[in-house]
Amino acid sequence: MASFDWEQVVVVDVETTGLYTKDRVVELAIVELDSHCEPVRQWSTLMDCGRDIGPTHIHGITASMCAGAPTFEDLAGTIASLLEGRIVVAHNSSFDSRFILAEFERFGASVEAEFACTMRAAQRASLPRGLSAACTEAGIAPWDHHSALGDAIATAKLLKIIAEHLDVSTAQPFISTPITPMRHGLRTTPRSSHQPIPRMPVFARLPTLHHPELRPDAVVYLDFLDRALADLLISEEEAEELKKISQQLGLTPAEVTQIETVWFNDLVGSIIADGIITASEAERMTLAATTLGIALPELALPVVPATHDTIELSGQVVVFTGSPTALLHGKPWTRTGAEALAAAAGATCAPSVTKKTTLVVAADCDTLSGKAKKARAAGILVISADEFASLINPAH
Repeated sequence: MASFDWEQVVVVDVETTGLYTKDRVVELAIVELDSHCEPVRQWSTLMDCGRDIGPTHIHGITASMCAGAPTFEDLAGTIASLLEGRIVVAHNSSFDSRFILAEFERFGASVEAEFACTMRAAQRASLPRGLSAACTEAGIAPWDHHSALGDAIATAKLLKIIAEHLDVSTAQPFISTPITPMRHGLRTTPRSSHQPIPRMPVFARLPTLHHPELRPDAVVYLDFLDRALADLLISEEEAEELKKISQQLGLTPAEVTQIETVWFNDLVGSIIADGIITASEAERMTLAATTLGIALPELALPVVPATHDTIELSGQVVVFTGSPTALLHGKPWTRTGAEALAAAAGATCAPSVTKKTTLVVAADCDTLSGKAKKARAAGILVISADEFASLINPAH
């Protein structure tokens, strides 16, 4: 790769409303490289996708941030000109390419491209599949993770380090053939900053693990599976999309089963790493096993009962913040469900923190959300969603 023309390469990243091609791009970043594979120019914008903006707790983008932002179609000509004739690189390129190409095709532009992938290169370099984890092991400083520009710049820096492992043999330059003239919008809406809520510790550990026994395409599918199982459930629609993705990656049914087992074993390993299993962690394992059709392992560890059984919900004025992954009575968390259970236990639910608030339930106790900050400043108790779940699950 030493003689490769890096000026003909661009690195991209997208933030989206969801995981599948029916979803939309809400932020796009493009980073151009110089001849030494160093980031030299960057372009990014938020986009008005004309629908709900999806998991704010992951990408940190709110509907108000996208209000007045250009649409993808508004900027299609500009985007095409930045990509035209170049090799496009992304971390899990199967994900980014699906969305970018679908956005062009949505309004009738014919585009052709085969992206190159730093996630596959990271696997060959014996690095974790997750961008953040791979960058950490490669010595790249922390950045604004889950912003398109931050991730694109980090991917470019990682690319320079693992360039010898990048497979460009199947990559095809981006070529667009517009059916109608594409708009060359100049107005962009870059985001300022964001503070996404961290994943629960057991989930955050999964992308940091390296599996040398898996081929690169299998690791890419493992990443898709990780995204799909964020709520530990796979809907019929998600199952169909995952099947399409596995076929596009050339995976056999046996390989898919192997990857699902790897993901589940990683989850179990993350849960028991501290030597204990909490009631909510036991529920997660059970739900994940049921979803994947995998037998629960026999673990010689006791289930630790809740530690906050001294908190009485009756009479509390409760405010919820964030999008937790906790389970309520064995089912995925919903704000409506949590509020209903709190009310049934005698609590009053409120939308915001006031002088009357006595308890705040957060997706993560370390959250920097406005509600949690205000609660701490006022001396109001902040507990995690897992702790709340233990309060309304007396059997645990």
